[in-house]
Amino acid sequence: RDERGVLLDDSVRRHRRATALLAAGAAPEVVLADTAPGGAIDIAEAAGAPAWYRLGTVAAVLMDVDARTLRLAGRPSVTGWPQELMVV
Repeated sequence: RDERGVLLDDSVRRHRRATALLAAGAAPEVVLADTAPGGAIDIAEAAGAPAWYRLGTVAAVLMDVDARTLRLAGRPSVTGWPQELMVV
């Protein structure tokens, strides 16, 4: 059972935001790089936050199963999508 709390609430909020952006026709790359105030998908670590509460985007991954490709980004809003790997 999921318990309410900061981490779960943030995940639920970000999932809703991603779902809304996709429904509006945004490409997955755009969704994962979203930095909208109050609803960002790609979030920066809060400066000065205690170590146990340093939430932030570490990396993003896009997979195209049919094309057998994997794309990696650090924070997509900062790094873009510099790497594409072909899985054989």
